[in-house]
Amino acid sequence: MTSDIVMELPSWCDDCETWHQEFIWAHADGTYSSCDSDGDHEPIDEADIPSWEEHERLWREYTEWVLERGEDPLGNFFVRYSIKVKERWPGGPDQESLAGQRRQHGVSVQPETVTEHAFV
Repeated sequence: MTSDIVMELPSWCDDCETWHQEFIWAHADGTYSSCDSDGDHEPIDEADIPSWEEHERLWREYTEWVLERGEDPLGNFFVRYSIKVKERWPGGPDQESLAGQRRQHGVSVQPETVTEHAFV
């Protein structure tokens, strides 16, 4: 029996609270099935196959979700992730050498670290 994937779409899973990749399969005997990225296969009726408009809407929703969160659970996009770290030493920038001297002599001086995350 030959089968072909006729549609691939993102599918939100309420149980896992994440996205799965869903594949719609057409089989040689005229039946259809749905398989998600967890490997769950379920037979479906032809009437349950999403329309092209629904397919496009789901991909737009997923793309917007990726852009808002900077995460791509389906691995369909290249999401660049960067971290900028800034350190502020007590006493301001003119006191940095003093802070270094204090560290050498065993006086604990900790910088205030500010981490910024950027999704590009």
